[in-house]
Amino acid sequence: FDYLSKPVTQEAVTKVVKAASRIKALEDDNRKYREHLEELVEQRTRRISEYSERLKHIANTTRQFAICGSLEELAPRILHLFAHNMNAKGGSLFLRNGNHLELLHALDPGHQNGFMKLPPPPDSVLGKLFSTREGFFVTNIAEDTTFKSSGWTGYKDGSLLVLPFQIEDGTIQGVVT
Repeated sequence: FDYLSKPVTQEAVTKVVKAASRIKALEDDNRKYREHLEELVEQRTRRISEYSERLKHIANTTRQFAICGSLEELAPRILHLFAHNMNAKGGSLFLRNGNHLELLHALDPGHQNGFMKLPPPPDSVLGKLFSTREGFFVTNIAEDTTFKSSGWTGYKDGSLLVLPFQIEDGTIQGVVT
């Protein structure tokens, strides 16, 4: 880091050692900071790659939607895409048909009726959805006392996400759970 001229004094040695120590500490700090930045770049690159894969999947599914001939053919694809992206094991897709909702597709059939009369009971999940006209998430539906139980015990996990399909005037035309 430095050199000493003869004759060497204690003061000169101390000065050189202190300077060398500061330089070494700065180099160590620089190396740690560089490693930290490299780790951040790697994390963000992974995240971008994950988002890219999701977008590719969504784009591919959207192309498949374009070739569907009917809503009955489209509903399972929408629901499977939604479930895949939300890591959900179950779910249902309903569309409005007059004064009721009609089940188009279910990933976990057996607990919901094929038709649900509108308006839904106010103490139900759909009652909340229709009154607020906004989607919502429940962390654990089994422990939530806000809603009347449907009686279904076959849920794979306790979470629930409910989203409306709305037209421009805010009318709910469909529901994904």
